[in-house]
Amino acid sequence: MQQIEKKTTLHPEKENSRLAYEIISFCLQLGVKEYCVCPGGRNTSFIECLNTSDKNIRSFFFYEERSAAFFALGRGKLTGCPIAVITTSGTAVGELLPAAMEAYYSGIPVIFITADRPRRFRGSGAPQTAEQQNIFGVYAPYFLDLEFPDVCRLPNWDRKSSIHLNACMEESYKYCFEEFPELPEPNEILSTKSSEAEYDYTDFYTFMNSCKHPIVIVSTLEEKTRSSVMEFLSDLKIPFYCEAISGIRESAKSLCESFCLTSCDKFHTSIDGIIRIGGVPTLRLWRDLETKNIPVLSLSPLPFSGLSGQTIESIDLQKYLSDCPVNTLKIKTDFSSFMQSDREYAKKISDLIAEELNAEQSMVRKISEIIPGNSHVFLGNSLSIRHWDMYATYKEKNIKIFGSRGLNGIDGQISTFLGVCDPKASNWALIGDLTALYDLAGPWIIHQMENININIIVMNNGGGKIFSGLFSNPQIQNKHNFSFEHFAGLWKLDYVKIEGDFDGFPEYSRPRLIECVPDDDASYRFKEKLKKL
Repeated sequence: MQQIEKKTTLHPEKENSRLAYEIISFCLQLGVKEYCVCPGGRNTSFIECLNTSDKNIRSFFFYEERSAAFFALGRGKLTGCPIAVITTSGTAVGELLPAAMEAYYSGIPVIFITADRPRRFRGSGAPQTAEQQNIFGVYAPYFLDLEFPDVCRLPNWDRKSSIHLNACMEESYKYCFEEFPELPEPNEILSTKSSEAEYDYTDFYTFMNSCKHPIVIVSTLEEKTRSSVMEFLSDLKIPFYCEAISGIRESAKSLCESFCLTSCDKFHTSIDGIIRIGGVPTLRLWRDLETKNIPVLSLSPLPFSGLSGQTIESIDLQKYLSDCPVNTLKIKTDFSSFMQSDREYAKKISDLIAEELNAEQSMVRKISEIIPGNSHVFLGNSLSIRHWDMYATYKEKNIKIFGSRGLNGIDGQISTFLGVCDPKASNWALIGDLTALYDLAGPWIIHQMENININIIVMNNGGGKIFSGLFSNPQIQNKHNFSFEHFAGLWKLDYVKIEGDFDGFPEYSRPRLIECVPDDDASYRFKEKLKKL
């Protein structure tokens, strides 16, 4: 039998401490101020290293890795800064993959720090040993496999992609950070300056001159680009549709009401060109483009076309739109009848809501009216976000909308919502029942979030009703008769139940779960009447 040479070390506590110090120092230099930590035997060096610092950093502690990673995703959405997740080895690392996938398509910079057994164990099948090197593949484009005395260096990070730092460590229960220099202050992440690149607008002019009835669809936007998008829409003077997650749905309507569409799906037959701005849109029309010959010009800071067979280049959206000479365009199309049809359709929607007050769609309208101004609102996938787009009020209340639409998955939604919660705002999540069931561990972190106004609204329609109109087999809907009262009790949340028409919610006192139960018959009638509008 072949003997495998075993490496021995006299000072594993020194080696582990040095590697942890090296990695944490690296993260601080990148501007990482927040760390989501999932304690385990092999990553305790990182915990103790963070505890040696009195700098402006914060740690959140989780018992479960998937929730930690999605919470980190939310923090990245809220702050715009990179955030780190620290796990132990083995299957704990695999739990990070769903959030890594979402972060990749959303352009959120998350640093995944995974403890690992020493390299000599690879391929052995020894306990708690997995093949962790580059485990996230394309979803963490920047990867370093580190073992003492390796140095942690990573040039040319784009701050839009995730980093995976895999730390191979010996087993040790002691630490020695006294001999190391004091950890550095976390670098401040300054607002990214506009690029110096000069854009060629030939493609833009060619596209506009080839269309008679173009529209603009605006999806997810970085906060810094929103004013530029608003100015662009105002100057362009063609119909535009802003999804809620664009962050400008209501304000764009106030600025340029004569060209603001409230629906795209109903009147798309006359559209002969689409300018897409921001992330990949979620509305039905976008998916229908796979079978329709409608030209698309995509303007996005991320390199994802959102359509098969098409590629795009990422751009500095703020600079591109600010410099775009839209005022030189001479658009002769009269959009008045098109816009009039949209306004008439919006009126019919409002009338339908008044007819069916107990329907799920009507409850979403009511919720959007009740939520106070200046709130943070997180819309969970998938029906909640579509209903908000279609039925929520357009009243301008300075609400900040968040969502996870990079990959459109429904897992980790409660955790991501809690990540975007702001102690200075009233925070609201609107999610479906199956979405809530996907993230039952999410509320764990609430007890570490003191004095934050947290409201989790679960729209409990008894299953995945988004599929009810698509598939006749009821098994596909995952129907159930669960109540969320005991879920709220598990996490010591106040519980409120709303059925049918309602005037408002009880006065807030502490974190709560609000279960909204729509009338199935009313929701069905609403959908059938909607088809006839």
